[in-house]
Amino acid sequence: WSFGVVLWELMTRGAPPYPDVNTFDITVYLLQGRRLLQPEYCPDPL
Repeated sequence: WSFGVVLWELMTRGAPPYPDVNTFDITVYLLQGRRLLQPEYCPDPL
């Protein structure tokens, strides 16, 4: 998961992965099934 987030940050040119989620709430956020969206600059095959 963390490697995927690093790749996401690279493809978004350094944007924070969860800007609207409090650091202490990230576990709940993920357990609810929420995930990062595909970045605009990320090709589908990747």
